[in-house]
Amino acid sequence: ALVDVIDAHDPDEFAIEMPVYGQNPQSMLKLGRAQAAAMMAALNRDLPVAQYTPKEVKKSVTGNGNASKKQVRFMIDSILSTGDADFTHDTADALAIALCHGNRDAHDEGQSYTGWASFVDANPDRVSE
Repeated sequence: ALVDVIDAHDPDEFAIEMPVYGQNPQSMLKLGRAQAAAMMAALNRDLPVAQYTPKEVKKSVTGNGNASKKQVRFMIDSILSTGDADFTHDTADALAIALCHGNRDAHDEGQSYTGWASFVDANPDRVSE
């Protein structure tokens, strides 16, 4: 169950992509139910839930809200230095949502950094040896 995954990783926050409205009503109902179950699992663990549209995620990661999956994957590889890691489209989407959420958090706090050193100085607890 998703609560087991949440318990295993102990996140501080939960971010999810909003569904895109499609032509098939049955698909939309199933997607809405899955999203609601995921949100309920997060809320069951008292996690704040953030939602982002696909365009918000793409714009945050690539600078272009209409970017292709290939462009998003390229930026994920560049930002996270994943090299030739072979992961699914779903994993790439999850990483993009996480990057979007992280970017939003930094933006919402009004925090900006002049470089890596200033980030480390301001966030020593987020750096691992």
